[in-house]
Amino acid sequence: MAKHSDSTNVIRLPTAAARKVQQPCNKSGREALMQLRETQRGPKFDYVFPSIREAEARLRELDAMPDSAAAHIVRNMVRHLGSEDCRRVLGIIRCGLKHDDPLAKEVESLLQSLTGTTVGDQEDFKTAILRLQWADQGSAQI
Repeated sequence: MAKHSDSTNVIRLPTAAARKVQQPCNKSGREALMQLRETQRGPKFDYVFPSIREAEARLRELDAMPDSAAAHIVRNMVRHLGSEDCRRVLGIIRCGLKHDDPLAKEVESLLQSLTGTTVGDQEDFKTAILRLQWADQGSAQI
């Protein structure tokens, strides 16, 4: 039995080509195809998932809302506060919910309608904040 490195077990087939086949007739076609691809290559399409587009629309609606205390609080939370400060403010708002504060209820409902209820909705909301440049990377965590 022959070893793997032994080349005595390799047989040249009678139908094998004597050398690598050159295809000069396709060379111009390949060059034309490469040039066509280069000319058609432009800026990549900026695809955005539909859920992120919906979150961006909700942010634009928040921006277009008439001034109220709840809308003002939520706008400032989204734009200026980092994640730790947002958690503190949400804790204060939830304490107000226990005491039936109408402002706390309005802020909480506005935040829920804005950010969504699932983790995926909230991640899409954070992405929308960054895409619309409402906040920097560190403060887009509500």
